[in-house]
Amino acid sequence: MNTTFPGMTLHLERRHFLRLSAVGAASFILPVAGTGCAGSPGATALQVGGRDALVYFDTEGQVLELRPREHRVVVRGADGAEVATLGGFGRGATELNGPAALALGTQGRVYVADRGNHRVQVYTRDGAHVGQVGRAGKEAGQFLHPTGLGVDAQGRLLVADSLNHRVQVFSAEGTWLGTFGAGELQLPRGIAVGPDGHIHVVDSGNARVVVYDAAFQGVGSYGHFGREGSGMMWPRTVVVDSAGTAYVADSTCNAVHVFDAAGDFVERIPLQRESRPAAAVHLALSPTGELKVAARAGRPE
Repeated sequence: MNTTFPGMTLHLERRHFLRLSAVGAASFILPVAGTGCAGSPGATALQVGGRDALVYFDTEGQVLELRPREHRVVVRGADGAEVATLGGFGRGATELNGPAALALGTQGRVYVADRGNHRVQVYTRDGAHVGQVGRAGKEAGQFLHPTGLGVDAQGRLLVADSLNHRVQVFSAEGTWLGTFGAGELQLPRGIAVGPDGHIHVVDSGNARVVVYDAAFQGVGSYGHFGREGSGMMWPRTVVVDSAGTAYVADSTCNAVHVFDAAGDFVERIPLQRESRPAAAVHLALSPTGELKVAARAGRPE
């Protein structure tokens, strides 16, 4: 790590395998005491499930399920009832083609990385389509396979423009504001914003996470290419808890890597399903502090 971030240090004392059920969509909660995560002030449990519904949480108790194979997003209320469905397969104005990620913005906006259509779709949580951001291309405001989204403390939309190897920044309304990471990032994917406002970008091609401040200046990185210790092979996504602890899903190493708020490596949590490695493809932190892992048996598609 090139710099030190404020926050509480997390200590994990033991490694334990998280074993998925035979049915990919099934899940269970493994208490933190069973994984060595008892020192974490953020995550209180690990819940491991299938990759068909990637969950996201808002501050009002709603759960949004991104369903890539179905090319849609299902919005559920606090009671679990379906409230709205966003998207549907296609290339039309309101449709999705292989959605890869979503982010929740101001004024109830839901941003969806419409990867196959090289754009970001914008909806409301009650199902209305607001518009789109970007289109296919290499110029400012254009995308090639956007795969990660984030919203910073100022409400700006951050888009991991993967095949253009950069992150693009837009206003909440979709106005292009600028670009960062070009020449430094290779195949950026997941994006998370920490409690200090720092932006964590999964730099998949370089097997690390690069950290930027709110002015989009690089302030450090953590992880490196390798299979041991803090080494990663193909990181896909990252979440950061309220103490600044970062959890990184590495789909090739079939593990979740944990780094403390200073960027120091803490632990690698291996994943297994039916005695086979399970590839982590998505992470989410619930309002109650559960770390939810979406995974599939074997390497990801």
